[in-house]
Amino acid sequence: MKLKHLIFPFVILLSCNSLKTKNQKRSNLPSKHVLKKTTKNNLQTVDFVFKDTIYIGQTRKIKSLHDYFSNSNKRDSVYLLIDPGTYYSNEMWIKGDFVTIEGRGQVNLYCTELHENVMWISGNHITVKNMRMKHFAPGNGENQNCSGRVIAFDNANHIVIEGCDLNGCGLAGLHDNLGNSDILIRNNYIHNNLLGAYTDIDGRVWLEETKGHDVFTFENNRMENNGPNRTLESNSLDSKITLLEKLNMYLINEGKVGNIQIGDWINTLSIEYPIELIKSKQVRTTEEGKVTEPIYILTQEGTELFKITCAFNASSREWEDKVGEINIINPKFETEKNIGVNNTVSEFLKAYPDAKFFYTYISDRFWCTTESLKKMQFKLSRNSFLGNIDLFSSDLIQIESKDFKTEGEIISVRIY
Repeated sequence: MKLKHLIFPFVILLSCNSLKTKNQKRSNLPSKHVLKKTTKNNLQTVDFVFKDTIYIGQTRKIKSLHDYFSNSNKRDSVYLLIDPGTYYSNEMWIKGDFVTIEGRGQVNLYCTELHENVMWISGNHITVKNMRMKHFAPGNGENQNCSGRVIAFDNANHIVIEGCDLNGCGLAGLHDNLGNSDILIRNNYIHNNLLGAYTDIDGRVWLEETKGHDVFTFENNRMENNGPNRTLESNSLDSKITLLEKLNMYLINEGKVGNIQIGDWINTLSIEYPIELIKSKQVRTTEEGKVTEPIYILTQEGTELFKITCAFNASSREWEDKVGEINIINPKFETEKNIGVNNTVSEFLKAYPDAKFFYTYISDRFWCTTESLKKMQFKLSRNSFLGNIDLFSSDLIQIESKDFKTEGEIISVRIY
């Protein structure tokens, strides 16, 4: 049977992967919780002011999105910020106009009901981003509309789903029910769906992004492992293998760590529990002076793995939510020649005989490089330097290996 059209509108909340962010602060939120935003959807641009900003979390007055929306018929002009954590619901109906829902870190929304969608969305100008959503039981392909999708849209117009992880383990990541238009699907990871990446009420199924779709516009999404031939992904938190282990994420290579590459969109990174991606800031000294940069910190059970510095767009003079630089401080990560943090200068020279050594007083750093790993720097501890030359003769000087202690250690690895 097909999904039945519901008489009243409802709105859905969405969740992704990417990636994400513990204790994330929104610097652009005014203290009075009034935010002016321009929403640029496929068909129109609308200016509006959020009347309120509401924080939702397990330690707050409002414990979950389900609590917030079940206590009201409709929500308008509100910005909802969801604390990191895992939230359970047997259904999620979100309804309203000019509503934005944003996860402030790793926000998981799990549906415990096999035959329900993780979320319904109904209304106008609704944005859902940075959420991870899934079912806990697989769907049944024989009666495709009798098991749940991740997100279903009904009378939903001018919608944006961005930076979310839509893990089906049900039937489809997205479903176009009735009365929908202008839904932008951008920078999401849609996977592990029994039927396909997205479906509609007429029974049509798609596995890849489609240009010219009547309802959906797709931009830069990752759609994989969907359809009848999918490989069923683990559905238990206890049995999960972290992404770092599954994809050899401890391997340092040119321009990447495991499968995370320079230039990737942060929100499309597939980070599995117990890996967390925490948004933060850092101050770095450059030739122009001190610069505050947005960064993401990858941690595993409280231990830092590496930092990602966002990319800077020189044309727009703005930071982009892309991987611009990776800085590794954890010794688990190594090159193919087993070189990483805590290895010594002598070990680096043995693995890479063409090694070159440098110093800059601008950021007060010593490092070594090899031609076999371009755009990569192995930072050395300051006490590795023997101090036999003038370090201030130029802003960048090359140093001979004999000017370093053989037991001097690598303290971080920079990929840019």
